[in-house]
Amino acid sequence: MGTKWFTKNEKLNILKYYKEHGWAKTIKKFEITTTTLSRWKKAIKISGEKALEPGKGPQSKGIRRTGRPKDLNFEQMTKKELIEYIEMIQDVKKSLTKSKKKKFQTIWSLKKKYKIKYLYKILNVSRAGYYNWFNSGMKAFNKWNNTIAKIIKTLFLSFKKIYGYNMLTLIINKLYNWNLKPHIVYRYMKNMNLKSIVRVKKFNYRLSSGSKRHENIMNQDFSTTDINQKLGTDITYLLTNDKTYFLSIVKDFHTNEILDYQISNNLGTEFVFKNIINSWVKAGKPSTWVLQSDQGFHYTNSDYEKLCNYLGIRISMSRRGNSYDNAHTESWFGTMKTEFLYHIKRKKRTAKWINENLPKYIYFYNNFRPQVKLKGMSPVQYRKSFPQVTF
Repeated sequence: MGTKWFTKNEKLNILKYYKEHGWAKTIKKFEITTTTLSRWKKAIKISGEKALEPGKGPQSKGIRRTGRPKDLNFEQMTKKELIEYIEMIQDVKKSLTKSKKKKFQTIWSLKKKYKIKYLYKILNVSRAGYYNWFNSGMKAFNKWNNTIAKIIKTLFLSFKKIYGYNMLTLIINKLYNWNLKPHIVYRYMKNMNLKSIVRVKKFNYRLSSGSKRHENIMNQDFSTTDINQKLGTDITYLLTNDKTYFLSIVKDFHTNEILDYQISNNLGTEFVFKNIINSWVKAGKPSTWVLQSDQGFHYTNSDYEKLCNYLGIRISMSRRGNSYDNAHTESWFGTMKTEFLYHIKRKKRTAKWINENLPKYIYFYNNFRPQVKLKGMSPVQYRKSFPQVTF
């Protein structure tokens, strides 16, 4: 589209229309830029309406604003400016070999800290190029999609920064029926500087052990072909503001579903046995279970052995001091604590809070939380995908 030329009266009429209708309608109707309108207003303010006559403006006379200096004069810089310049070089040196868009992102992130004219010079980009990138939506790469970026950021913050790009990919594909790849979500998260919370290091608790020992049938082979084949049970600590509580679970290794859980304020065996019985009943009282546990005293006593024999459960016990033998079950505790427990400081955790919110998390985990192993489905969804399963 060629350049439009306006007479003095046309310019005055456009400015009058602008005062009555504002920027947006004026720009759309007369197909001019905000820069042009600003220049006309400024010309009238300085020199009167005569400045709007063709050939009278600064552009027609060849007057141009001074651009950024080609070379920086270090001799004229103050000591403070020199120190700032050195600090600025340290901050931008990683971006020197990056693409222009990466350099523009660096300028945008540092513009409040340093003088922007120095950033242009060091990164060897133009001011016009930076503002073209800024006005076009600050795209991080050619196929940048603002809708996808907004969804990723919203979900990341909604889940309290606990999920990385792999889990967010599964959740997005499940919610929106898309087929995003993990590396795409990773790229968006990296450009938006979204970093998930690092899992808290596990504390090494030690419990006493009983006299009974059993063979390690699984021997770290957790593979299954159906439900009710291999399962695991274990206990973990739930620390509160005034007391320590204990959580026992039974997990099916085929679907990763938590069949049942029990919370206790003491380490007696009753809540563990109740947990196993409830899980066995819920699963349809199968006779195919192989149940993996560690060598804690709950699982190395004669009562546990009698219970398993009565229910038709084969006992598989991990070797002493080898956490990998029971890793399939223990890994769930790490997931639960990262995604649920550690979001509340210990001094604010109460027994009431745990009893009210832990069931909600386990329901979320079983019924909604997608998993790569389960083809993006939750444990219950995966179980229900088999028509022969009724519970």
